[in-house]
Amino acid sequence: MKGLKIGISVGMQKPNETVWTNGIKQNVLNFADLLLRSKLGHEVALINTCQNADYGKIDWDTERFQLFHYNEMFDLNLDLMVWMGAQVDDAFILKLKEKGIKQLFYKCGNEWIISTENVLFNHVHRPEAPGFSELYDAFWMIPQLMYSAKGFLQTLHRIEPQEVPFIWSPMHIDRIIENSGHTKEDYLYKPSRGKKRVAIMEPNLNVVKNCIFPMMVAEQHYRYNPDVWKHLYIVNAYKLREHKEFKGLVNKLDLQKDKLLSVEQRFTTPMFLHEYTDVVLSWQWENPLNYSYLDTLYLEYPLVHNAYMIKNAGYYYKGFDHEGAKEQLEFALTNHDKNISSYKYRIHKVLKKFRSDNMALVEKYDTLLKNLFK
Repeated sequence: MKGLKIGISVGMQKPNETVWTNGIKQNVLNFADLLLRSKLGHEVALINTCQNADYGKIDWDTERFQLFHYNEMFDLNLDLMVWMGAQVDDAFILKLKEKGIKQLFYKCGNEWIISTENVLFNHVHRPEAPGFSELYDAFWMIPQLMYSAKGFLQTLHRIEPQEVPFIWSPMHIDRIIENSGHTKEDYLYKPSRGKKRVAIMEPNLNVVKNCIFPMMVAEQHYRYNPDVWKHLYIVNAYKLREHKEFKGLVNKLDLQKDKLLSVEQRFTTPMFLHEYTDVVLSWQWENPLNYSYLDTLYLEYPLVHNAYMIKNAGYYYKGFDHEGAKEQLEFALTNHDKNISSYKYRIHKVLKKFRSDNMALVEKYDTLLKNLFK
């Protein structure tokens, strides 16, 4: 197969949006980066599906990842359009199909959770209801969605999803570090003496990634071994600080009573790790492939987590195993610095599996693309 001309959708809703606005922009760029590494010579265009054409400052390499408005799609002679970062209505998809452009739906976000919360709690994660098009020629889905969301999405889109490998890249973290004027070495984990600082960095946007479970694990450990603690930072939670239920939970904790807990705003991962963190304590529910976890591992910080798809890296506990989480936190706080070499080896072995510059992964995707055109 010769190289393909591939469009990938992305939603740029307002000027100066960054890749950190949501995970999907990183999904798009990581996929594009992988495609551009293929020996087949694919050409890739990012297609903005939003009306906005004033992009402002874009914080990715726009020479490598070129951005086009959706009205320009017909001039690009695409072979394949990948609906990944944003979607359009069926009438537009039909126009593309009439031009002979194959339509691929590539799902990375947990639509089931988003729709469920919107329905039950009147959450609004998007300006309008999704269309759930039935016109796609193929449907790809990342592994972490297959168990929880497959049935939901298959029912609404009327097409069988195919599981495809997850893709991650260090380029976003590397770009932050480069722009800071420092080197990666400056931001890598460094052992520290004395009491330890723990950070919980879940986004707190929905039930699948939030701070409540790890907060309780931290508290239980503090009651068991207070002498090792310097501080608990709950990041990305500043918006919750006046919520009555949240305040009620926090005020029951000894960490709060002893003034060792603070609720923080959103920060860039490298900076917060470098300035305020010795151990990251995390939790997720059927969302085991999180960029934030992989970024934390990339910077070689001890990560206590229940992400079973990366359980060979970091300090893994199972599901809702509170006691197991406390034990792993204990090990990370008291023994991590004695096992750094083996920890680093395990980290980078796991990360390689997902990296967009892993040629074995690039070749897997080339095979998937070939199968689309059989």
